[in-house]
Amino acid sequence: MTQKSSLTGMVIPVALFLVLELLVTQLGVYQVLNIVYYNFNLTQFETNFLFKISELVVVIVLNHLITKQVFYMNRSFTVWDYAFWLLIIAMALPFLKTPNLIISLATGVMGGFSEEFLTRGVLLGKFLGYALRNGYSYRKLVESVVFSNLIFAFLHFTNLSHSSLRYVLVQIVLSFFGGLAYSALYVQTGNIWYSIALHFATDFMRTANDMSQIQDGRFESMALLALNYLKIGLILYVFWPRKKEPALVNRIQIDRMN
Repeated sequence: MTQKSSLTGMVIPVALFLVLELLVTQLGVYQVLNIVYYNFNLTQFETNFLFKISELVVVIVLNHLITKQVFYMNRSFTVWDYAFWLLIIAMALPFLKTPNLIISLATGVMGGFSEEFLTRGVLLGKFLGYALRNGYSYRKLVESVVFSNLIFAFLHFTNLSHSSLRYVLVQIVLSFFGGLAYSALYVQTGNIWYSIALHFATDFMRTANDMSQIQDGRFESMALLALNYLKIGLILYVFWPRKKEPALVNRIQIDRMN
């Protein structure tokens, strides 16, 4: 297979997937939920939650029909795995006392699942699978992560229908740089549940902190600081130049040989 045909075989399904995902969610799901919102007296938050869950279903269905990207979800536990999950739980514990617990947890679910399956599961998986067709290199890894995160970041331009340009631009920047940490975790572990967990914890902790009176709590401040350092550490660890192939790269290459 030539490089041109290989690129076409990757770009066309991804482009079709993204176009249909936007059409179905923005012109279909969004409009239906608007009707539900006005006729059933739902809150804005309830409507947003239903939208993100619907978006997750759309991503999974379209991936099954079009892009057919594998979501890597299994992993043998090591000491570092136990340390990661204990750290996630420890960071989240101080925020369980927020009076807005249900909203905070639901916010974590909204971002942690639909966005991870879309950006890390489908986009990063497809880009990395194409990049590895002639073998692994550090440059290919970085390019795959950057391109997949840029696409997701630019998808936030659809929010201009209900948000200001300034707000959307901030969303784009934050989603891109935040996505680097989630991508780093998926690349290193080869298991999408880890990036989902970190994304969930981030949205849950920040929502709980912003919506309650616990902002000045010592443990809450330490937890948010630990979260930021964890993200920075993940980015530096995974994307520091090296020849060793990360777990996700190994899993994609094994699937290709089978």
